[in-house]
Amino acid sequence: MGSAAIQARIKKGLARAAVRTGQGKLEALIVRPGVLDESTAPPTIGASTAFTFIAMQSQFTFAERQDGNVEAGDVKFLLESGPVEPRNDDKIKVSGMLYEIEKLEAVAPGGVPLMWKVHARGGVPDSTTYVAGAALGPVVQDAFEDLPTLPE
Repeated sequence: MGSAAIQARIKKGLARAAVRTGQGKLEALIVRPGVLDESTAPPTIGASTAFTFIAMQSQFTFAERQDGNVEAGDVKFLLESGPVEPRNDDKIKVSGMLYEIEKLEAVAPGGVPLMWKVHARGGVPDSTTYVAGAALGPVVQDAFEDLPTLPE
């Protein structure tokens, strides 16, 4: 099985797990800051760009908590490999809350990222509408196809 097939299975698995654990259809936006345009006077910063990922909220492991970097209120998300590689200077928006990315870890056996572990901090309510960075709608929707409807 190639990496693209494994990435697709992980994407569906995260979507199913999020639904089955009561999180619902969880999507995360990786929000990339705008780029400085020095050709304008005065220089301006362009709009932030957002990339949609299938996500699942997870728990920090005992070892992660013991290393001293996990603070009260920190959140861990698992993301599909997605349309772009997240960066430390990006932010992550989930369920209307915008977080700073404290740490990123690629799950990349063989050097190909299959999913991302994101340690997020400082969630604040955010109602900003971001500029879409890639063709996102159908890509995200297909991960939720054929999921069973769970009783409430």
